[in-house]
Amino acid sequence: MASQTTDYTKDAELIARMRAGDESAMSELDATYRARIQQLAMRYVKTAEDAEEVAQDVLMKVYRRIDAFRGDAALSSWIYRITFNTAMSRLRSQRSATYYEIPEQDLIADVEENGGHVRREMPDWSRMADEAVLRGEVRQKLVRVLPELRPEGAVRLALPHTCPECGSELVREQGEAATRCVNSSCPAILRGSLRHWVSKGALDIDGLGTKLIEQLVDRGLVRSIADLHRLDRALLASLERMGEKSAANLVAALEACRHQPWHRQLYGLGIHHVGEVNAKALARAFPSAAELATAVAETPEKITAVFGIGGEIAQSLQQWFATPANQALLAELEGLGFSLAAAEGERQAAAAPAGERPLEGQTFVLTGTLEGLPRSQAQALIEAAGGRVSGSVSRKTTWVVAGAEAGSKLAKAESLGVAVLDEAGLRALLAAPAPGPSGD
Repeated sequence: MASQTTDYTKDAELIARMRAGDESAMSELDATYRARIQQLAMRYVKTAEDAEEVAQDVLMKVYRRIDAFRGDAALSSWIYRITFNTAMSRLRSQRSATYYEIPEQDLIADVEENGGHVRREMPDWSRMADEAVLRGEVRQKLVRVLPELRPEGAVRLALPHTCPECGSELVREQGEAATRCVNSSCPAILRGSLRHWVSKGALDIDGLGTKLIEQLVDRGLVRSIADLHRLDRALLASLERMGEKSAANLVAALEACRHQPWHRQLYGLGIHHVGEVNAKALARAFPSAAELATAVAETPEKITAVFGIGGEIAQSLQQWFATPANQALLAELEGLGFSLAAAEGERQAAAAPAGERPLEGQTFVLTGTLEGLPRSQAQALIEAAGGRVSGSVSRKTTWVVAGAEAGSKLAKAESLGVAVLDEAGLRALLAAPAPGPSGD
């Protein structure tokens, strides 16, 4: 099938007129693209009426979003992508097809006829403005690049060799697409490490957003994760967009996070390949940083024996714990009051064999504020004791743990007849022995 030639100059003029609010530009857009959009949509939707509605929807989206259009792609490519996504959305709403049911040859034919999805991140053999066939919706797979649609003068992509932030040489590990800076003192790496440390899945520190982190790093006030926990109220109050109350709340949050469960502290360290699930598995098997470091150095086979932990993660752990700067960070955090270890209750519950843990097979929902037990710690204790924590109440929920100012979850539990516990009741359950085999 012959491919259409893209007139970039004409596209640029039309885009400029739409951005300037020229009403005649919308009419020209309609005249130029409506028939092509309908033709493309007819490959996927059921009727001509559906295709007409898709075309109208696409044209309005293009007109409304023209300021977001990137100038490194043909307008037809952009319209193609919006058309395809709009048609797929209609099909999914009609429960008649999914993205994955479109044959690959149809995708390729559409790209060759109408232009394709332009990606900024291409393999090093591709060029800026290359058209590409993609498959998948959330996790997209690059099927192939279409060099036959490459415009004249396209520039070959050249990945940088040095970090634009600190100037250090970049490293690309074998088998990986990502190119990384490995300078631990790089300001960009520090900002990323701090954002990860304070994130919801890690230490969950309220009030420490991206803008404040940038201020702290750019002014040289924070040079490591540990430095965050040396900040005082007066210094924080002197920063932009911070007042006395905000500073006091942040200091309190920084203090409270020192009692987060060990698996959250481990995840927050940002060790390559160690996500939330892996951090929980490692924390159960090695209930302190010291025990994990010893196993990494002396008995690495114990690391890979943990369910879900493979050689890649084990190697990443070895590299991290062998780095002197990371060893110094752990020592600093311990000096600042971080346990870097599981609480005694977590240790005892985790040590119990599966089937002998007190909350085995039970589902909990937490609501409200527990005065003596942060929600994250309560969840860790429940999970270590074999229970599961859910975010919503249903007839399958075993217990709802309600603290102060419990909301709609408590009301739903009462309407469904689900048992409700307070903090004391939860602690009693955690301390109770596991039920014996049936028939005892």
